[in-house]
Amino acid sequence: MTWTRAVAVGLLCTACAIQGALGQDGSRRKLTLDDLYRFRDVDGPQVSPEGGWVAYSVSAPDVAK
Repeated sequence: MTWTRAVAVGLLCTACAIQGALGQDGSRRKLTLDDLYRFRDVDGPQVSPEGGWVAYSVSAPDVAK
């Protein structure tokens, strides 16, 4: 059950990244190189001992570099 929540968080983050690939009117469009910088890396899910919370880290590329 606790890993189910961790997987759900990962899927939610993936869905948010995919949402960015939609046009302003909700239509689908092809991904561009600029879209790659909008992706976030979600890593290290840790479930609390009582199973009520999931902690994770989110990182993003530094576009300025």
